Amino acid sequence: MSSKSEDRLPRRDGSDTMPTAPDSRNKQLSRKRCSKEHGHEEPGKRKRGDAEDHGFLVGLHGKVVEIDSGNMDAPIMVSDEQREDGTRVRRLRFFHLDRNSDELVSDHIQTEMALIGEGVPDPTRLMLQYHQVMYDALSRLSLEAKKICILGHGAGALSSFLSSLSRFEVCGVDNSQTVLRLGREYFDDRGKVFHEEGCEFLRRCSMAFDVVLVDLNASREALDAPPKEFYTERFVRLVSNVSSNVIVNVLGGDEQARLRVFAEYSKSFSTCWIHPEGCDNYILVASKPQSTHTTR
Repeated sequence: MSSKSEDRLPRRDGSDTMPTAPDSRNKQLSRKRCSKEHGHEEPGKRKRGDAEDHGFLVGLHGKVVEIDSGNMDAPIMVSDEQREDGTRVRRLRFFHLDRNSDELVSDHIQTEMALIGEGVPDPTRLMLQYHQVMYDALSRLSLEAKKICILGHGAGALSSFLSSLSRFEVCGVDNSQTVLRLGREYFDDRGKVFHEEGCEFLRRCSMAFDVVLVDLNASREALDAPPKEFYTERFVRLVSNVSSNVIVNVLGGDEQARLRVFAEYSKSFSTCWIHPEGCDNYILVASKPQSTHTTR
């Protein structure tokens, strides 16, 4: 559900001391400036018509499509930007409030899709490297996967790509109504999605899946992904009830934190890492011997 961002949001007065290329690190924005200049005294959303008023948020490489500030400490931004390779993309960024600096910081990109026209997203390309790695892991499985569940659907980039290949039946699960709305409005997400917590969905699930993809962000934990409840004995038992194959996006933390994820899944699955050079994300592939899951 996320990839490390490489940006700092330049300040309006030009005082940003770091490069403003789309892939430089630690994007920041004054929370007070955001509230004052962008009309955020009342929670709500700002759309494309206001883009010029706060276009400095993404510097010279793009424009804001919408900022949803329903939660002032964690606003969500949709922006149209240009990558260093010249590709025009639409991004969904999460922000969090840095309690020390009182600045809103975006340290990851939740969704990224290529644009094929003015504001038209292209679901047939995977733009985030870790999404490409997750798809590669899916392709390496010994079975011919068809039914896919994505915990951490987000705005739907990975789901839309898999659906565009026709051979997959995809359902997504996400607990953020705001992200799901932004996906429908700006990323042309038309997939089957359940607005629900992932663990609760699995607990009541009567379906079986060939593969479950776990792509969930954590907040202020040992790992940036997944949250700790998604590498517990309880969760592994829940997911193993609906699928013999699980692919998990693991981001951040140190080796010890990542090994805790590996160890928990290894109790029920055969596990391995996929970690291409230059990729911040570690992809855990967990599989059982081929078996047939029936509807419960």
